[in-house]
Amino acid sequence: MIKGLCNFVNDDIAISLLRLMDQRGCKPDVMTYSTIKEEVVDDALKLFNEMILHKSILPNVVNYSSLIHGLCSSGRWADAAVTKMQHYSCSIHLFKQMTAIGVPVDVYTTAIVINTLLNGLILEDRILEAERLFKKLIKGKLCEPDVVMYSTMIKGLCKVGLNDTAIALLRLMNERGCKPNVMTYNTIIDSLCKDKMIDDALKLFNEMIFHKGILPDVVTYNTLIHGFCNQGRWDDASKMLREMEDERMSPNVITYSILVDAFCKEGMVEDAEAVLNIMVERGKVPDLVTYSSLIDGFCLRGELKKAKEIFDLMKIRGHVPDIVTYNSLLNGYCKKSKIDEALHLFHEITEKGMKPDVITYNTMLQGLFRVGRYKDALELFNEMRMHNQIPPDAITYGIVLEGLCNNHQVDEALSLFRMMCGNELNLDIVLYNILIDGASKCGKPDIAKDIISCFCREGQVREATELFFQMEERGCPPNCVTYNVLLQGLLKNGQYDMIEMWLKKMDAQGFSVDASACSMLLDHISSRSLDGSLLKLIGKLVPKEAKEQLELSAEKLSLYLLQARKRYETDVVTYNTMLQGLFRVGRCKDARELFNEMKAHIHIPPGAFTYGIVLEGLCNNHQLDEALSLFRLLSEKKLSFDIVVYNILIDGASKCGKLDIAKVLFNDLCARGFHPDVWTYNAMICGFCREGLVRESKELFQKMAEVGCVPDRVTYNILLQGLLKNGQHDTIKMLLEEMDGKGFSIDASTCSMLIDHISSGSLDNSLLKLIGKLVPKEGKEAACLESI
Repeated sequence: MIKGLCNFVNDDIAISLLRLMDQRGCKPDVMTYSTIKEEVVDDALKLFNEMILHKSILPNVVNYSSLIHGLCSSGRWADAAVTKMQHYSCSIHLFKQMTAIGVPVDVYTTAIVINTLLNGLILEDRILEAERLFKKLIKGKLCEPDVVMYSTMIKGLCKVGLNDTAIALLRLMNERGCKPNVMTYNTIIDSLCKDKMIDDALKLFNEMIFHKGILPDVVTYNTLIHGFCNQGRWDDASKMLREMEDERMSPNVITYSILVDAFCKEGMVEDAEAVLNIMVERGKVPDLVTYSSLIDGFCLRGELKKAKEIFDLMKIRGHVPDIVTYNSLLNGYCKKSKIDEALHLFHEITEKGMKPDVITYNTMLQGLFRVGRYKDALELFNEMRMHNQIPPDAITYGIVLEGLCNNHQVDEALSLFRMMCGNELNLDIVLYNILIDGASKCGKPDIAKDIISCFCREGQVREATELFFQMEERGCPPNCVTYNVLLQGLLKNGQYDMIEMWLKKMDAQGFSVDASACSMLLDHISSRSLDGSLLKLIGKLVPKEAKEQLELSAEKLSLYLLQARKRYETDVVTYNTMLQGLFRVGRCKDARELFNEMKAHIHIPPGAFTYGIVLEGLCNNHQLDEALSLFRLLSEKKLSFDIVVYNILIDGASKCGKLDIAKVLFNDLCARGFHPDVWTYNAMICGFCREGLVRESKELFQKMAEVGCVPDRVTYNILLQGLLKNGQHDTIKMLLEEMDGKGFSIDASTCSMLIDHISSGSLDNSLLKLIGKLVPKEGKEAACLESI
């Protein structure tokens, strides 16, 4: 009866019947408990514990395997806390319990459990833990990994772009006598193609066929054809297609769709049509993806009549266009300024019961602005803003600002811009540049004075500098273009005392001077308005391709370093100083060569401090993958490293937007017995705030106090800025009061953001007194309150 109820998904009734059975003196056996489905994880755990309590009913291998599979499938890795284990999960605990109470575990059962655990860890992006578990299998001889285990681990490594490690594991697989299958090779080939390493993928393809005797399948060919098409290697793609047919392997719908999409993106729509015809002739039915690609291709060519014919044909053949298809056709109409047809199509989307997405609105807005219908565009924009499910993104705001400026509505554009500032929306540097351009074109210096370039043109350098700092404080750091605009403004207005400071700031940010700024700097040095000592600094900021003309070649700079090294006895301090300097100016290649030289030096081996410099330098220069590879090498060689190394990597991953990797490292740190310090928590909280994960950042902040890690001034400022940026005002007052009680101060950015939120009405004026107490009495921060 219980089995019948479970088969019809009546789990609650089945569990009730189990209770009744026990009450009436009829003891359930192990088979009865096994019948309850593993998918009902909470109930399954309760029943499992009941079995353990009944000493006469010991769980068997089926019970354990089912429960472990259920826990992993439902993502219940957090149950690890219940078992008081730091790594892995409740599933690991169950597996250990299984062996402890004498449940017979054979190789087959072990393989099933390990595969389930590996899959679960990889689904949760806990790749380092999966890798560690896999290594334990081999070193501890728990069981010999089979092809499924190897393939699962390879899939995990490829998922995070560790192709080299995946290939190394493939080699190990062969060495240990486990023959890979076509799926194993397909996983790595696909990852290589996605990373544009198509030649490496082809080598692996040839190895699979000619050295291992493994025949490729349609997935293998599709992956390589897609990779070749994405790189415009049409001959190689055609060759692969012919080879596929020579092997009597029929291309499937995906194959043809790949070709149609690739041809359309290159504007070769006739070829795409020919592929579609061949596809139909061979009895393959085009799907929605095929038709959508072809419609997009015709729209890109401006052949709207043909695109509409395909659109109607696909509906006749029973395919329902999705929002992607509509967006392609809508884009075609808007680019051809056929705005009435576009509006008709836009309304058809909602009539068909579909929801426009942000791309739909952006396309329509761009089209309306293009034909001068800015009032209709603003009406649509306001409709979009009121539609809570489709908030405008940065691209939307850029389209509206540019559209208003191009239609000479600069006042309206500036009003919108100020609203964006007041609402703490993310202001991209592009938006500033749009306003700069729009104000300049409309000849409105009274408005344009809010923009850096116009300030400089008017000789108002102080105002330009203030706006520059304001951009930084609002979380919109100026880019290379902004620095060059300001630099030229300073030079034009004879503000020479600030030039060196701005050049050093550019150097620290890794920016270069453009041709105009460079020319002006050299002219001013020639006329002795600027000191000749600046040439060395300018040389670092000139792009490589321009250095020859300025006689500041990379060779001369390298010679300077070489002479410095010959002049003094080279020791570990010298190497460390030079490595720091090279990474600071973005010369990663030179730093790598110097590091390799140091490693080859018998008497000066790199220590923990040196490795820290290299890891931090790579992270600061956005070479996170290389930093992680070095970190894994340190782990494999069992070189000792401390919490600082983890902090560097976690901070680097967070700043690069790789929060998943930061989480993996944080978990790995705890698993190795290290205790996260305030730097660790600050990096994680900053990463969460940057991604808009405010709840997670608050939880981590609270956890700091629970584990005895006291938040510092930096922690409070990071969290405050994160809350303000994400419109979370409810705990602001409490945090400020805590800072006051601890004697902490707010930094300039936090101060500016708080004042902006008070000005816009998001925060209460009563906070001003408290903020005043938290501003340092000396320094620039004190100026924050002067404007109130």
